[in-house]
Amino acid sequence: MNNPKSNKYISALNIDKIRDKDYNMHKAGWDLFSALSNFQGDLSAIKFDDNFEATIDGYQHKIYFPNRDDLAARCKTFRKAINLTQKQMAFVVGTTQQTIYQIETAKALPSFIWGLNMVMHFDLNLHWFVTGEASMFTSRDLLEENFNQLKQENKKLKQDLQRKNKMIDIMINNKCEKCYEV
Repeated sequence: MNNPKSNKYISALNIDKIRDKDYNMHKAGWDLFSALSNFQGDLSAIKFDDNFEATIDGYQHKIYFPNRDDLAARCKTFRKAINLTQKQMAFVVGTTQQTIYQIETAKALPSFIWGLNMVMHFDLNLHWFVTGEASMFTSRDLLEENFNQLKQENKKLKQDLQRKNKMIDIMINNKCEKCYEV
């Protein structure tokens, strides 16, 4: 079986190989596969150049082969930028500290679900994560909005806790006063 790096043609057979982790191929989004699934022409006629770029139905597509070390470095850079430990990031994203460690040391590649959770919870720009291009965050406004919402919730919880503590103190004091009345 030819390695897709040396093959400038793509067939229906190696599209499945591209989807597999056999070649550690990851691309920012599934736009290439969407275009290929809707493509009505001869798949063997699609030619990729030396930069793994091809035009399919008038759209330019590029297959990315991200370097594990680059992904690891960007993961760690991002985590430090949002000022979290591996354990804290893992908790929010719904994984383990060990998984974050493995991604940051290039021992594992992040999953699609991990990427979605990173976008939802931390506003990670996946294009930046995969390619190193553009901004680290898709929208700083979203991150600030989430932070401000958490601050407001925290303030309300503190106020509620203070109110409940006062109620407990009053109940204890009233009970103690009744004890002395007997």
